[in-house]
Amino acid sequence: MTIEQESLNPIAVSRSARGFLEALAKPESAKTVVMFAVLVGVSLCVAGMSLYPGGTNLDPTTQGYAFWHNFLCDAVRPLAINGVPNALGHRLMQVGLTVLTAGFLPIWRALPLLLSRSSLAGSVIRRAGGAGTALMLPVVYGGHVGPTHNILYVAGPLCIIALATTLAELSLEESKSWLLLGATASLGLTSLVDLYLYAHMGSLNAMQPVVPAIQKMVLMLAIAWMLIAAAAISKASIKGSRGRVRNHPGSRG
Repeated sequence: MTIEQESLNPIAVSRSARGFLEALAKPESAKTVVMFAVLVGVSLCVAGMSLYPGGTNLDPTTQGYAFWHNFLCDAVRPLAINGVPNALGHRLMQVGLTVLTAGFLPIWRALPLLLSRSSLAGSVIRRAGGAGTALMLPVVYGGHVGPTHNILYVAGPLCIIALATTLAELSLEESKSWLLLGATASLGLTSLVDLYLYAHMGSLNAMQPVVPAIQKMVLMLAIAWMLIAAAAISKASIKGSRGRVRNHPGSRG
């Protein structure tokens, strides 16, 4: 079999893809994956927002995307609130949010590396965080209203449970990362407030103008938390690798 034939072989392609995904899933790759997700995801989201024709829930006559007054899901609409088509913008926003969301997956997978106490806590973080993140994707592609959008009320609590478990376990560690602790607490609390206000927006009319702004705070805190967590995971994995090398019989003279 020639090199060209082997490269087109479905089995070879499948193995290469599996190997690539396994490499991305390694803790050492978390920082690179997250930085890529943030850079590409934010760039696409900014492009999508800039193409949004206009309109908010409170004022359908506004022009363009008002960062503190529009929801993220407004920019995912194929038809803007003001009635103007948003063909390219909503696709860019969908892809951008997908890439950003995917950036959480290697973090949930590798976060238990930072914990030395409970394997149960690590399992909760992996399962709740991974499931909550995966459930966010249908929301991005399922429209801005309706049953698909209501998946947020399942995905949000799952991610908050993962954050709360992470916070509780990190606070018990002897060697604490205060930056990661603060970022986790801030993101968890703000997400909880945002979810509560979003769920009760119909009955809390006075809070409606505030909810989009809190959503953006959650977005910015989430991006900061991703970068901080990825850096901590990378540092822990490097330290663990050095420890294994030192303890290996072949490394002793």
